Amino acid sequence: MYPSFAKIFDSVALNGRETILRAPHEPATMRIWRFSHHQCHSGYPWRPQIEYRCGMNVPDGLKYSADHEWVQVEGDRARVGITYYAQDALGDVVYAQLPSLGETLIVGESFGEVESTKSVSDIYAPVSGVVLAVNEALDDDPSLLNTDPYGQGWLCDIQMSNAAELENLLQPEAYRALIEN
Repeated sequence: MYPSFAKIFDSVALNGRETILRAPHEPATMRIWRFSHHQCHSGYPWRPQIEYRCGMNVPDGLKYSADHEWVQVEGDRARVGITYYAQDALGDVVYAQLPSLGETLIVGESFGEVESTKSVSDIYAPVSGVVLAVNEALDDDPSLLNTDPYGQGWLCDIQMSNAAELENLLQPEAYRALIEN
């Protein structure tokens, strides 16, 4: 069905018109091979169209810090996590040190660490406030930061003390520009 070398790639997707193979490249950069459906099934020698994309996974509807944290705002609550770009640069996450419930966070200051097979990195508060909840699932499975950084891999919920700090965060387009340079 797929070219035999597809086994070495992270993922294969067939959307009816083309096959997309994702292969690891350098941190935070992905090499994408796109093949037309005809190319995959014709049996003829073919050459894929290769695209380079950096930071492909930057969902709309979130705000981003230059330190690679994302913020989802609901009223005066902010859910915080690390971006796809950050987890990709870190590699396989093996431990996450999160803040304590009730801890007061100050924007720009470190509130935890993420340890990977490559390094240990600080996590910086994108907004000030009090920690309302922490993602206890990360204690048992820190790899959620890699597999689902914008979903089950969230870090903590913060009761914001100064919503005006959100103005200092980046919109998705600006964050994409930051990580592509």
